[in-house]
Amino acid sequence: VYKALVEANAQVFFEKRDQDAPLVRTLVNALQGGPDESRREAARDLAMKAAGSAYDRDLIASQGACGPLVQLCRNGGSDETRSVAAAALGNLAANALLRKRTLPASGAVEALLALARSPHDAGDGCRSACTALRNMAFDNETKALIADNGGVEVACALLRRGATTTKSGPYAMAGAALLGTLCWGSASSKKQAVAGHAVEPLTRLCACFASDEASATCGAFALRHMAADGDTRGAVGKTETITILARCARSDGSAGAEARKALRELAADESALVAMGRHGAFHACASVLERDGCADCAAVLWAGSAKKASLVDVGRALDVRTTKGPVRGHDVDLVIRALLKRHRGVNKKTQ
Repeated sequence: VYKALVEANAQVFFEKRDQDAPLVRTLVNALQGGPDESRREAARDLAMKAAGSAYDRDLIASQGACGPLVQLCRNGGSDETRSVAAAALGNLAANALLRKRTLPASGAVEALLALARSPHDAGDGCRSACTALRNMAFDNETKALIADNGGVEVACALLRRGATTTKSGPYAMAGAALLGTLCWGSASSKKQAVAGHAVEPLTRLCACFASDEASATCGAFALRHMAADGDTRGAVGKTETITILARCARSDGSAGAEARKALRELAADESALVAMGRHGAFHACASVLERDGCADCAAVLWAGSAKKASLVDVGRALDVRTTKGPVRGHDVDLVIRALLKRHRGVNKKTQ
């Protein structure tokens, strides 16, 4: 019975594929010739179809769309055309096998990096290329290929170009999102990011959390992964960065969540803990812990209480009172556990 069901499902699948293939093939053929406008519209239709399901993405790739889309990224007649082609490649990268083998083999990495290196003020080609590269970087082998071809340098350049004022700028968010993904689990990319002077513009991105939460989230995400490695943690744990992360950590959106995770990574460094005590990070974590029962905040405060240099600051942030002399780590531990227990009890009642 099982074999019969498998065969029946396979037959339905191939029948549907035979029905859908001619339309996709027509769009792929339209990519390879004709005026720029018709090639752009064909790429747009493929991008929309690729955003649908894994079946659609596999079908598009099976009809040979990757190569023509890569060529359109390289030689499209306008930035809008190149942007649409990059968006289609980015949507195809949602399939694991495509981002691991098919897209890199078709030259997508090199074409997208070239597009990201030439931002155009009148279009979105650079941002679409960064998004596509980020989607492809969720495969570790492709992530390494992107980094080896200069992906980290491209992201750092976009950061410096975009994050120059109190606003995020046109390219900074795309650069930060790409940089954070490349640094995720890659020690060499983190070192390249520090060498590329990425910390300062990422910090400025985080400072925009009140007006541009999406950009601040990307900035904190990148700082968090750069701080996860001991060799680069010191470069991230500067006074200005910790001050901005402490302010951002108080917010209850996605930027605040990423900032708290970044502080948790920095808490592994004793000098960063001292800076947290001086610049309000412990008070921010204590406030959020009392409000939400945040585990990341609890981890930061526990780390601070474990070091003599920051224990007093953690005690003040939590308003720990004792009649037995100076605050001890045990006193802080009891307060943190009581706050966590209280919020767990509230959550159970709510459920």
